[in-house]
Amino acid sequence: MKIFLKLKHWQLFLIWIFAEIIFIATSSTPIWILTTGLFGFTIIGWIYSIGKVINNLNGKNRIENYKEDLWFILYLISVIPFGFFFRNMHSPEPMNGFLSFSAGLVGFISMIKLVNFSAKVLNQYESKRDLKFADYSNEFFLIVFMIIGIWIIQPKMNKIIDKK
Repeated sequence: MKIFLKLKHWQLFLIWIFAEIIFIATSSTPIWILTTGLFGFTIIGWIYSIGKVINNLNGKNRIENYKEDLWFILYLISVIPFGFFFRNMHSPEPMNGFLSFSAGLVGFISMIKLVNFSAKVLNQYESKRDLKFADYSNEFFLIVFMIIGIWIIQPKMNKIIDKK
C-alpha cells in the first residue's frame, strides 16, 4: 500500500483519471469487473494507505483498536451488489430496494470511517497530540473531495514517506 504514498500528486491524479476513463469505456464489455476493481482500488487504496501507513509511523500517538481493515473489507463487500446491478442494467428485473439501500448504507458508513481515520492519523502525525474532529476537518474534506485533495495531501505524504 505504500506505493500510493510514494507517487507524486500528478501521477496519482493521472492514474485515477485513466482508471475512470477505462472504467467508463469498458462498462458494457466482459472485462467490466476488472476495470471496476481498478477504479475502486485507486480511490479506496489511496485513502486506506494514508491511514494504515501513517498510523504505523505514529509511534506513541498510534491509534489503537480502530479496525480500519474491517472498514476497508466492509466497503469492498458493499460494492459487490452494485457491480451486478450495473452489469444487468438492461434486464427487466430491477435491483432489490432493500439490498440497494443496505449495501449503500454500509458502503457509505465504511467510507466515512476510513476517511475519518486517515484524516485523523495524518493530522495526529503532524501535531503529535490527540485531536477532535474540528482539528482535522480540513484533511477530512480534502480526502472526501479527492480531486482537490490529491494536490494538497499527496505532497505532505511524499515528505512524510521520504523522511522515514
